[in-house]
Amino acid sequence: MQEMKLTEFKNKKPPELIAYAESLEVENASVMRKQELMFAILKRLATQDIEIIGDGVVEVLQDGFGFLRSANANYLPGPDDIYISPSQIRRFSLKTGDTVEGPIRSPKEGERYFALLKVNTINFDDPEKIRHKIHFDNLTPLYPTSRLKMEMEVPTSKDISARVIDLVAPLGKGQRALIVAQPRTGKTVLLQNIAHSITTNHPECYLIVLLIDEIDKADIEFPNDLLQEMDRMEFFVYETGETIRATVRPIVIITSNNEKELPDAFLRRCFFHYIRFPDVETLHKIVDVHYPGIKQNLVRAALTQFYEIRDVPGLKKKPSTSEALDWIRLLVADDIAPEDLRADPKNALPKLHGALLKNEQDVHLFERLAFMARRQG
Repeated sequence: MQEMKLTEFKNKKPPELIAYAESLEVENASVMRKQELMFAILKRLATQDIEIIGDGVVEVLQDGFGFLRSANANYLPGPDDIYISPSQIRRFSLKTGDTVEGPIRSPKEGERYFALLKVNTINFDDPEKIRHKIHFDNLTPLYPTSRLKMEMEVPTSKDISARVIDLVAPLGKGQRALIVAQPRTGKTVLLQNIAHSITTNHPECYLIVLLIDEIDKADIEFPNDLLQEMDRMEFFVYETGETIRATVRPIVIITSNNEKELPDAFLRRCFFHYIRFPDVETLHKIVDVHYPGIKQNLVRAALTQFYEIRDVPGLKKKPSTSEALDWIRLLVADDIAPEDLRADPKNALPKLHGALLKNEQDVHLFERLAFMARRQG
């Protein structure tokens, strides 16, 4: 019997579905909604002895039955969901979060959803094998037993970040690490140091760097998708139709600006390492790296005012390291003298404040502070 995937139909655009339906001689295909069109196509395929395979993530409801939710709908209830009977849920001990695949049928008269006929796989494995597996919540965790040493014997280097990791947040083989910090605080440099340490101290490790950008900017379902692909050690490239498989278990390091909440299931599998906002001395060094030869008295005056601005109560968005660098570059370009940066209570808005204050509410806050200072003066 020939098989077709339900996802193939879900990914088709309406004109493609209409053309396919017309090729199957479905009547009035051009005036049907997408959902009606899919139902009609599946019914016609069923008469041609073609089996439709559906998949999704299980959500078990209070009444005992459940649905396979689709990743295309962010696992939220939708018209494309696949109904799972209570008997199937009991037989295979299905739980919310399981990934299930199997043949489905189109809705009968009076029904609203596709229905799962048979369970082919559960979590990408044979259902009979899954029935004898221990439930995830009852498993015994195995923590890393082989340590990855970060510190290197490099007398010429003054960077002690690798040593700090060894002391504060040691890493081991098989461990996931999550680096969280504000923009331009050195996440990339730290990642480079970690990669250098692994290649130098642990030549037995095969290092792969996968550039996936910051997780804060990713799609809402990206953390869960990443966990699934890491567990399977493979990912599918839709543009080329290729499946890329890893031959060894990769070490995944992800950076985050802490701009949005990440799923608990994702965080449970991560080793959290928080990078605090740099102090004055560290930020001074960062400025020196970006602008060699800059006047030190200007940097000191600028950083003094920069940290005073960050400490103002009620700021909605505190200026970041990148904004400090941009601001200092503008100060140099406008030839602002260090003495001009000394805080004047009657003019609380800093020089070139547009590079630092990126929220209208914060600008009004400084204007109110200046107004109050003038009244008191």
